[in-house]
Amino acid sequence: MPTYHAQAIVLAKTKLADSDLIYTLLSDEGSQLRAVGKGARKPTSKLSGTMELFHTVDLLAYKGRSLDTVSDAKLVAANRAIVSDVRLVALASTVAELVAKLSRSGQIEPRIFEMTGSYLAALDADQRAPTLTVAALLKISAQIGFRPEFHSCVLCGSPVLAVGSYRDFSVNEGGVLCSDCAAQSQSQSLSAELLAELERLLYSTFEAIVPAALPPRQLFAFVAQWLECHLQLHLKSYRSLGEYFE
Repeated sequence: MPTYHAQAIVLAKTKLADSDLIYTLLSDEGSQLRAVGKGARKPTSKLSGTMELFHTVDLLAYKGRSLDTVSDAKLVAANRAIVSDVRLVALASTVAELVAKLSRSGQIEPRIFEMTGSYLAALDADQRAPTLTVAALLKISAQIGFRPEFHSCVLCGSPVLAVGSYRDFSVNEGGVLCSDCAAQSQSQSLSAELLAELERLLYSTFEAIVPAALPPRQLFAFVAQWLECHLQLHLKSYRSLGEYFE
C-alpha cells in the first residue's frame, strides 16, 4: 500500500475495537485526514504520548480504502499546557471541533492549519485563554468566507459612521447596517464597544491579543450566533465551556 508523510494537528480521537483509535487530523495543507492507530490505546504503543489531542506531529501513514493507518509519528509541538488543564481542554476542543467540521479530505486550505497551530501555541492558563478562543473562532470563520463587516453597510455599501453607543447589525446579512437599510431589514442593536472588540480580535495576531475588556460570555454569544447562522453549526463543545464564560 502507498505510504505518505504529513505534518498534522490531532483534532480528535475515537475508540475503535479493544485497543485501536481513529484519529481526526488537520494536515499542513489544511485538508482533513482520518487514520487508524493500531493498538494505540495500549500503554506500550509507540503512538502513545505522541498522537495526543492538540499535538502537532510528523506522521508516516499508509493509504486504506476508507481510513488510512498511522505507521509512525514524531512529535513536533506538544502543547502540554493545554492537556494538563481541563478548562483549557474545553476551550481548545471548541476550536478543534469547528476545524474538524469545516475541513475536508483533499481540500487545500493551509491558512486554517497555521491559524489552528498559532492558537494552540498561544493558549495557556492566563486570562487570555477565553479571548484567544473567541478570536480563533472568528478568524477561522472569516478565512472560509464569513467575515463580519464593521464599517460599511452590508446592503448598500454606504459608510456607517461611529455615532452614539450602538450600531444596527444584521447577523443574517453579515454586518452593520445604515439607518435607512436597518429600517427595512431585521437587525439588532449591538454596542459599539462590542463591535470594536470583535474587530480587534479578528485582525490582531494571537501574540498581540490581550484579555478582552468585555465579559467573554458576551463575545462568545455573538460568535455562537454567527457560526450557527452562516455555517449551520451547533458545536457540542460549547456546552463544556462552563466557568470560562460565566
